[in-house]
Amino acid sequence: MSLIAPPFLPPLLAEELSVCELQKVTIGHSKAGTWRCLFKEEPAFFLKVMERGSLRAERDRLLWLATKLPVPAVELFVETEEADYLLTRALEGIDCASVDSIGDAERSIDVLQEALTLLRSVPIDDCPFDQRISVRLAQAAERVERGEIEAEFDEAPEALLHHLLATAPTSESKIASHGDLSLPNIILKDGRLSGFIDVGRFGVADLYQDIAILLRSTMAPYNPLFNNLPVAEMMRSFIGSDLDWPRIRWFQDLEELF
Repeated sequence: MSLIAPPFLPPLLAEELSVCELQKVTIGHSKAGTWRCLFKEEPAFFLKVMERGSLRAERDRLLWLATKLPVPAVELFVETEEADYLLTRALEGIDCASVDSIGDAERSIDVLQEALTLLRSVPIDDCPFDQRISVRLAQAAERVERGEIEAEFDEAPEALLHHLLATAPTSESKIASHGDLSLPNIILKDGRLSGFIDVGRFGVADLYQDIAILLRSTMAPYNPLFNNLPVAEMMRSFIGSDLDWPRIRWFQDLEELF
């Protein structure tokens, strides 16, 4: 199924979106085909399309998080024999990766800390989503076995998986984790946190799951405005101790298999 052009829409969605303009979204690394749906007199929506069964996890998490975190509201979810279609209301603002000046990037550091703090405040006693290390390693092993790893490696995915299994942390904290806390998934407005998107990997996980991904995102060459900002210093303040860099590298290596 090609997701380059707007997809075939099931009748229910076709009616819902009949008077909107669809704009393809290219920022971020989501495997979903994503379109911004613009109406003349209504707020914008986002439409995600993936293979059947791929978007249920995000739909379920959005519904569970609706009263706990600022996340997009689910407008419609349609599942056909070939694909999942998830329509959500757009959050107000822009993603952190889209700030266009060093000054805005510097001011965004407070937004990143606010994001980490808000996530950590979500109660996890009744959270049905498990993203702890053992679960993530099992997911990674399944992806390697099915040949789903698309990234380029200096070593084979099987070798990386073996290394991760051999060096996995023997203890872990348990907090509410976004799961993919990169700059494009944090929305800000007027210098404050507006909310989170792409929450399909939200769940109970180790604190360093989010720290590792956010650090990698702010140091990436495609986010140059953030490369020299004191993000690590902010994170030290956030956790109240020095950062565990071997643990960070382990989680960043794990991310290569997703």
